[in-house]
Amino acid sequence: MKLKLLLALSLATLIALLLQFEPSRSRDSTPESELTAPTEFIISGAKLFDGQRWQSEQSVWVKDGLIHAVGDRLDPPDDIVRIDGTGHSLLPGLIDAHVHTWGPAREQLLRFGVTSALDMFSASNSLAAQREQRTRLGATTQADLWSAGSLVTAAGGHGTQYGISIDTLDHAEDAAAMVQRRVKEGSDYIKIVYDNGHAYSGEPQLPTLDRERLKAVIGAAHAAGLLAVVHVSDRAAAAEAVELGADGLVHVFHDQVLDLQRDGGWIERWRQRDGFVIATLSVIAGMSEPGYAEQIQADPALAPYLDSQQKQGLGQRFPSAMQTPEHLANALANVRLLHQAGIQILAGSDSPNPATAHGASLHGELQLLIEAGLSHEQALAAATATPARVFGLGDRGRIAPGLRADLLLLAGDPGADITASRRIDKLWKNGLLVARQAPAEQLAELRAPASLSFDFSRHDDWQAGSADSRWVASSDQIMGGQSSAEIDRIEAGLDPGALRLRGEVRSGAPYPFASAMLFLHPQPMQPVDARHWRSLRFQARGSTREFSLLLFSGDGQPPIPFSLPFQGGSDWQAHTIDLDQLSAVDRGRLRAIGFAAGQSGGAFELQIDQVVLQ
Repeated sequence: MKLKLLLALSLATLIALLLQFEPSRSRDSTPESELTAPTEFIISGAKLFDGQRWQSEQSVWVKDGLIHAVGDRLDPPDDIVRIDGTGHSLLPGLIDAHVHTWGPAREQLLRFGVTSALDMFSASNSLAAQREQRTRLGATTQADLWSAGSLVTAAGGHGTQYGISIDTLDHAEDAAAMVQRRVKEGSDYIKIVYDNGHAYSGEPQLPTLDRERLKAVIGAAHAAGLLAVVHVSDRAAAAEAVELGADGLVHVFHDQVLDLQRDGGWIERWRQRDGFVIATLSVIAGMSEPGYAEQIQADPALAPYLDSQQKQGLGQRFPSAMQTPEHLANALANVRLLHQAGIQILAGSDSPNPATAHGASLHGELQLLIEAGLSHEQALAAATATPARVFGLGDRGRIAPGLRADLLLLAGDPGADITASRRIDKLWKNGLLVARQAPAEQLAELRAPASLSFDFSRHDDWQAGSADSRWVASSDQIMGGQSSAEIDRIEAGLDPGALRLRGEVRSGAPYPFASAMLFLHPQPMQPVDARHWRSLRFQARGSTREFSLLLFSGDGQPPIPFSLPFQGGSDWQAHTIDLDQLSAVDRGRLRAIGFAAGQSGGAFELQIDQVVLQ
């Protein structure tokens, strides 16, 4: 679902920087004693969902990180620690079947009861460490991870826009060698892109593989003993991928609703091969329903455990042109029809796309699966036993003797109310109790001035290097694009002087843009503590088109910008942004502010004046 635009420094570009410089880091520095013993205990009295069905009056005996026994007449030692689960529900640790991980993602996942996850594109240099961790039974603060590593795509296609070198498939005869490279790197399955992006705009946006190459790489994955999963967004591409042998689709398509008279044949053949789809309704809901993420963020069972990065992710929005309710309606209908036809449904959030957050969004995904027609039991299985079975995670996903003791004790009954999955009373990873606590707020060392203003009346109050803050031009050339941007000072303005951004947005990059950036720290993109700033005001005029205001904030890795559209025009227009209302902006670590033109091609001009932060 990554063929989605964030203007200027797009999400895709930022993911690329993170993949290149900050792969998911191991942070398992907490001593096992601090993750709390005991290592042997018994849970009794809880309503038990074993990953496939509900059971009553079953106790679970945990010993040395594994489930030792399950039953109604267990005979543990007299001195064993006993946990009373009366009025609660006990589930296997959840599995998110579609994520993209870097930085603190695995800690974020675990904090919300997601004990395992399937990554659908990440840096290959982290795969060996991920494989090693998931074999251990010791203390950890992270979810276990399986990964596709690098995806398989066409030259210039989805995946190549990230600013790092991507191994592209140019000829069908090279497919076997490419798959062997993925195997050598440690990929657990092969993810293939078969999507030119027309589901989002009606017109092709990116190159993609042809049928010959798609068939060849699916065959090569199977020859290597790996699943072949395919990224699609439209029905026709889904049908072709399945007919050519794809095991599963990593998104449900949403351009149109299935017609079983037309589509029944390929769906039935897919069912006979035990086909599956990872629904990723969460990210489609974020694109279609602006209020969806707000409900997740406001839920009192989730909100206390969200860190600033997760809040920023939930606060992100797709461009208004992409906020089409039909996408979600179509996706829900297609999940319902595929489920009724016998296709296995897996729960996956596609975090951290806009309007999603690692861990928290999987709970929203469960609710969306209910809306798509799955029973509560089936939705829970879609996040436990089903992905474990489909992807061969043989030691987890169920509560059964000999399996890993990844467990959730919930204060409620998700069999009656699926939102009870969010009310986690206790969480165990590898049989050890996990302390659920969002990291303390981190603040930038440098405090921003009491206020900051630019009226551009002087020649030297904005130029690079003249102050702690400085303006610079930026364009998609940083990721191989052809757009151009330049800034200068002009005399004409509301008062003498204004900043002028001129450039041309050209095709040649998946996400074309040109922008003027205001860095707030002497070092570009470094944060300042600007919690005392309550508003941002500016005046703007320019070409008749949509521009975007971008606010960059958050953690140490290059952050995802919060984007607000505004319209250009020949007359000066005043704009006031109430920063207190933007939960997605971390003012304790505010990094940069951008004024950007994107997507719509052609030459443009934007004049900016009376910029005030206070």
